[in-house]
Amino acid sequence: MHGLEGVLHGEGTVQTEQGQVRVAIQHGTVSQVSGSDVTVQSSDGFTRTWSVGPDTKVVSMRTGLQSGQVGRGSAVFVAGTVQGTGSSATYTATYVLMHTMHGGGMQGSPGTSGAAPMS
Repeated sequence: MHGLEGVLHGEGTVQTEQGQVRVAIQHGTVSQVSGSDVTVQSSDGFTRTWSVGPDTKVVSMRTGLQSGQVGRGSAVFVAGTVQGTGSSATYTATYVLMHTMHGGGMQGSPGTSGAAPMS
């Protein structure tokens, strides 16, 4: 993720073969885990809740992990898509890059594995 080290959080629009897609990124620490949702807090106090589903790629040190290993206190970089606007917007994680892992993993969430194509 060269070039994104200093970015705490942000949103944008990318052009894909299927059309324009709204995307978001966030660096921070997992502050809460509830079902398949994780809340991430950036160092500036900004928080966002991300849905972590069966298609989410969870990676630590270039090794695929189960989504259940994303726990409270984990330092993460999250990237994903945005649906909707304003307070009704939902954020779905496509990739979760774990910097550190702590206990309190996700409960009842489907497992995923496989290395994400991030370098």
